[in-house]
Amino acid sequence: LMLIYIVYQVLVHQTFQGALPMVLIVISFVSWIITPILFSPFPRWALIEQDIREFSAFINGVAGKDESEVFEVERRGKSAKVRTLWECGLGAQISEWSDTSMEVLILKFVLDFTLTAYIMTVIPAEILDFLWIYIVVLSFNSLLLLMYLLSNLSNIILNLQTVGWLLALPVGKLVLGNRVMLPSIGSRLPELIISFAVFLRALQVAKQAYLIACKAAYYARTCSGSSQNIARRHYLEAIRRAHLYFQQHQVDMAEAYFLMLSNTVVSLLLMVVDRICGHMHTWWLLNREMARTNWGEQYLLKSPPQMESDQQREGSNYTSEVGSDYSWDEDGGVGTNRPLLQGQTPMTVTPGAASNLSSPTGTMRSQGYAR
Repeated sequence: LMLIYIVYQVLVHQTFQGALPMVLIVISFVSWIITPILFSPFPRWALIEQDIREFSAFINGVAGKDESEVFEVERRGKSAKVRTLWECGLGAQISEWSDTSMEVLILKFVLDFTLTAYIMTVIPAEILDFLWIYIVVLSFNSLLLLMYLLSNLSNIILNLQTVGWLLALPVGKLVLGNRVMLPSIGSRLPELIISFAVFLRALQVAKQAYLIACKAAYYARTCSGSSQNIARRHYLEAIRRAHLYFQQHQVDMAEAYFLMLSNTVVSLLLMVVDRICGHMHTWWLLNREMARTNWGEQYLLKSPPQMESDQQREGSNYTSEVGSDYSWDEDGGVGTNRPLLQGQTPMTVTPGAASNLSSPTGTMRSQGYAR
């Protein structure tokens, strides 16, 4: 949706006819990106750093990438217990191409091929000329992919493939000459973006044709009496190769990095707002009790709930001066694991009187909530 909106905007800005605002479209994809972070509590730098570190490990993890682990990836994909982005994407591909019938796959391929052919028919030839740029870049990325497979699955080379698409401008000057840069790079953005979208579309159609042929070969081998396990393993390996060579995993990595960057920016803005505006985000998302905790402290670590004064606890035989961290002891009473203050005596409450210790907001907590 975002790519279609970008294509529309770069097209209409080359004309003098004006453009539709498409506010609902913008709200849709912006909300999809920022809403999970907007509703995440406690935007703090330590948590943001932890999210970046863990999400980077999820993107670049090597679990399941070995050719011998293809059955493990299939099992984890079906049980939704994936460990890396690779397992997530490949598991979805294996599920789609294994569980969907051959008739549905062929019908989908025919529809996608027809739509792609129609798009390439209506797009001017001067825009389609830019497809040669991405074909050359794909050849360069295929060489990097071969190095990636021979270098024991190095993430550095795999990330170079994603960055390699940025070579479209310098490569375009070698392929199409000064036409790529003249009259300016900004004036050529529509051709570059639209041709790249068409190229990705055509690449996916080519992948569908390849996998349909592989599935037909798989059916032919099983019907001819060959080992079904060996034939299935070869078919899953073909899906794995298509996931790499047709750039599906690289596209997933680019999208994941974009989401990580967007989430980091939104989290930093919320952290600044929460720090400057008196914990406004924490108050809005959680409650004013949590928002009143000072920056860097832990909620209920050394003091009772700030909203629960002794006067509000009518009917209670006990007033805590060190907090409300109680736990049931072996005799059925309620005890506290906090250290006693000077002059305070130990106390055990019977189960019958334990109800008087509970407040409407609940004071039997085992530890403080960390901000």
